[in-house]
Amino acid sequence: MRFPYGKNRRIMEKEYSEMAVICRKENESEEMIEQMHDLLLHQLNRDRAYITHTQPYECYNSSDKSKSGAQTQNRKRLEDEGSDIIDEGRSPLLKKFSAQLSVTQGEIWEWGRMDWIEDLDTVEIIVWVREQSEKDIELLTLLSVDGLKQKEVAEMWGVSDAAISKRMKKIRESLAEVLPEWLRTSYGI
Repeated sequence: MRFPYGKNRRIMEKEYSEMAVICRKENESEEMIEQMHDLLLHQLNRDRAYITHTQPYECYNSSDKSKSGAQTQNRKRLEDEGSDIIDEGRSPLLKKFSAQLSVTQGEIWEWGRMDWIEDLDTVEIIVWVREQSEKDIELLTLLSVDGLKQKEVAEMWGVSDAAISKRMKKIRESLAEVLPEWLRTSYGI
């Protein structure tokens, strides 16, 4: 893709000149004004490198030649008119790596499943939950987030109701050890 460097350099130099006048009125140092110029020039060159090295999708899409030809004509027309419209979303890298950048609905569901831990109010309890075993965290998630009953979890895991009750008792006792410390530090109780 063609980058109108001369035109953009003139625009940048004009903006720099206007800013330099203002800075000199404000008694800014010449060194600072020169640094501002270097920064603007660096940004212009970065934009030029990006546009020069970004290729549009239509160069990879040979199946629909009429559409590709129309897009090329539209781009030429925009360039001829001196339009500054640049479509940055047409990088071939996006097409090449779209599978790695995409996620399935199941993966999104998994990401949000344990978010309830971060929604807890106190750091001490968050730390306590994270110190629990994966099985205990899963049990807490099934009971508190998914709204299942202990009996339903027991059926799902293929264990007895007593096993789930015993695990919950162990979790409650562990939490009871953390809560008094948290109450003392938070509320002075």
